[in-house]
Amino acid sequence: MIILIVVRLGYGLVATRVDPFLKKNPLYGDATNYDEAAWQFAQTNEIGVKTTPESVGLHEYRAPLYSVIVGTVYKVIGHRPQSIRMLQAIWAIISVGLFFVSCRHLFGERVGLWFLGLAIIQPQLLQTSGWLYTECLLILLLAVWFLLHLKGLRDGFTPRLAIVTGVVLGMLSLTRPTFLPVTFLYVMWLAFQLRQKRRVIVPVIILLFAGLVIAPWTYRNERVYGGFVPVALSGLLFVMANNPLSHGSAMLPPDPWWIGDREVHIWAESKDMSILEKDAYLNRLGMEWLAANPEKIPQLEAEKYYLTLSPVGYSEAGKKNFRIPMIAVRLAEALFILYVAISLRGYGLARRRYKTHFVPFTYLSVTLLLVAGVFSGSTRYLLPLAPFLLMFFCAVLAKWRPEPAPTA
Repeated sequence: MIILIVVRLGYGLVATRVDPFLKKNPLYGDATNYDEAAWQFAQTNEIGVKTTPESVGLHEYRAPLYSVIVGTVYKVIGHRPQSIRMLQAIWAIISVGLFFVSCRHLFGERVGLWFLGLAIIQPQLLQTSGWLYTECLLILLLAVWFLLHLKGLRDGFTPRLAIVTGVVLGMLSLTRPTFLPVTFLYVMWLAFQLRQKRRVIVPVIILLFAGLVIAPWTYRNERVYGGFVPVALSGLLFVMANNPLSHGSAMLPPDPWWIGDREVHIWAESKDMSILEKDAYLNRLGMEWLAANPEKIPQLEAEKYYLTLSPVGYSEAGKKNFRIPMIAVRLAEALFILYVAISLRGYGLARRRYKTHFVPFTYLSVTLLLVAGVFSGSTRYLLPLAPFLLMFFCAVLAKWRPEPAPTA
């Protein structure tokens, strides 16, 4: 733990000098958007309104919690992104510690220590503390949810535990909209899993308190957009992932754009639309292009899942910005595939004893893979799964063998 603390805090200090992406731009990629939203919140208590023509925008397509937390820090200390890296280093230390507790509880001391040692240097877990992205907060909230889930299985899902679980799931949904369907899947599972007298009350409490956490932002969206938007819009993200230029990654569509035999001037046609009308229009364009080009769907999906399952995620845009030798890319991919294969072997072993303990991992994995197929592919989809994969990997590495599950 001492080494973990030193490494995470030290990496927070030097990340912009050792990470090749952050060396190019300390606010590389989506970090620019998150940082702008946070600074806007610090100044105006609002997110999503473009303050200047040069503003990055896209705030309406992001969940707000991460930017609100960062913006609150900016209110106190000023616009200093480096301070957020140090905050994220602390989040990373706490999340690894919580997952260590879960791992030791399930697999024993030996596997827990393997997990703690390898978590110090695991590239995905290390990198998330340096990037100003939502993943570091997401993994911390995931660690809390997983511990609550294990406690519920061990001691019973009490109404008090259901309240805390609902709050955490609401916060996860405000960090990444993907957790809205994950929350409903989890609640449905609980409704069938629990004993009869709690089969209704516990799921209702979880949904109620998750809804109470999300409700203020949904109400804000109603005022700003004039319609029901639980967390974030999706139209632009969908059409950026499903057009002739995307190749699996998120790319703005061409303008003009031919869909079948119809020429579409996408920005001119949507210029006078409201935000909700534009969102529906962009979703419709993406669907129309897929319907007009069904032969391109298999290749597009293959490219999306390649970008998702590759540790490098070397998209066409990435090839232009970073000249990484392809032999290095292929080697990294081969090592990562081996790592994932071993982790899935550990997951299979764990399922023999713990049929219900890894329900959060299972539902999250399925949802993330579906989202990657609908929207653009990205290695970021795998980051929330990184602690679980490492846990399973360590179970195999430490030669853990499942004992028969206790009978009722």
